[in-house]
Amino acid sequence: MKSSLASLVLTGLFSAFVMGGGESAHAQSGSRSPSPTRPQATASHTLALRGYCPVCVIGSSAWMPGRPDITSVYDGFVYRFPSGEQKAMFDASPDRFATVLNGDSIVSYVKAHKRVPGKLEYALIHDGRLFLFTSEEERLAFQKAPSTFVNADLAFDGQCAVCRVAKQESVPGKPEFATRYKGLRYYFVDAGTRQMFLANPEKFAVPVTEGPDPRSSEGGSASR
Repeated sequence: MKSSLASLVLTGLFSAFVMGGGESAHAQSGSRSPSPTRPQATASHTLALRGYCPVCVIGSSAWMPGRPDITSVYDGFVYRFPSGEQKAMFDASPDRFATVLNGDSIVSYVKAHKRVPGKLEYALIHDGRLFLFTSEEERLAFQKAPSTFVNADLAFDGQCAVCRVAKQESVPGKPEFATRYKGLRYYFVDAGTRQMFLANPEKFAVPVTEGPDPRSSEGGSASR
């Protein structure tokens, strides 16, 4: 996962669940696959990853369901965890574990300029980041040319959003002063410009391109 060439596809377990039958497939695989059930979003936030723990998926490729009483909210999405240990890891570095583009397909975003929710059965870990795609074709397209897509969620190509909008200046931001807003990553030159953004993100943010409006519990812009 540390190499730009290393990608981990998280599929087979879902197919095993559908074709081989529930818990027996889980036992044979040694890991849990995404369940075909679709829990509803909470009243105020969307449930991410159908309630599966992102730390478990990225850290050990295990589809472990989280508990509804152990949660964190990040960028408008609720993430569940099986224990406080995973929650603490997530809270310390949420952008490391939160699904890329909040669960929308990065391939659809680049090719069709739409925010289309991806699906867990087409998940992939690349460089330690969790991507969801709408189909196997999209996932293969990403794997063939990851550099085309991998940073498409980086707003203003990494330039400081506040400098760009408020001062009309192109100044590279720094990853250590980063935040996420509506699925896009934003870099800033310092803590001050980051705080200016957080105080009024709509003023500085890139307009979000929305796709069709099917309701989805995978997590994604179209599910809200």
